[in-house]
Amino acid sequence: MIVFLVPLKSAKVSKSWETTSKIFEKTARSICNQNCDKFKLVVICHEKPEIKFESQFLEYVQVDFPTPEKESENEYILKRQDKAKKLLIGAEFSKKFNPSHLMVVDADDFISNKLAGFVDKNMDKVGYLLDTGYVYESGSHFLYYLRRHFGNHCGTSIIIRPNLFELLFEDGIYEHRGFTLDGSDTSLIKLPFAGSIYNRGHGENIFANRNLGKQFYKDGDFISHLKHLSRFRLITSSIKKEFDFTSV
Repeated sequence: MIVFLVPLKSAKVSKSWETTSKIFEKTARSICNQNCDKFKLVVICHEKPEIKFESQFLEYVQVDFPTPEKESENEYILKRQDKAKKLLIGAEFSKKFNPSHLMVVDADDFISNKLAGFVDKNMDKVGYLLDTGYVYESGSHFLYYLRRHFGNHCGTSIIIRPNLFELLFEDGIYEHRGFTLDGSDTSLIKLPFAGSIYNRGHGENIFANRNLGKQFYKDGDFISHLKHLSRFRLITSSIKKEFDFTSV
């Protein structure tokens, strides 16, 4: 069984709690769209989101530690620490389900409905790195395909055994790029399919603020620009079905 851990930011640090809740609801629907029932979704939050969606697979863990201060000098670090605290609490809570693996899913992303079934068939593996994936920029009619290094950009990119989960933390920060595993005996396998859609530009992202083009190709480089254009993919009905994807 895999447990998906979703750290949800507080209403106190959201620009719009209504928007944050709406975006999370789509993420929750995507996660619970698995084609295998060997999974749980654990949401760690200060306040429960205002949504109508319910599922037998969905559990909430509410926390009461202080929220990050808005517009403070260390706001970025404080938000990352808030996320890390929630993830560690969620990992501890998930022990009741005796999962084989954990996966962090950011509260605005979408995931493939094949993940739970794939993990269930490969429970003996240490874990997986989502090296390929899609990027969705709010308002676009296309997805942007990253054929490598997807995990360098998106937090929804690592599947790992629970006893190794704490290796992904350094100085109170969760490091989704996985470089904290360097030097250890832990080697993650590349997931053999695109497992996640990185959802950004919707106004409630904490970290994704740069323009899509400027983030993924170098200005003024003609060849890079052509490669950049070749990576756009139509949002097909099969993608919508697999990721339960609806634009936000």
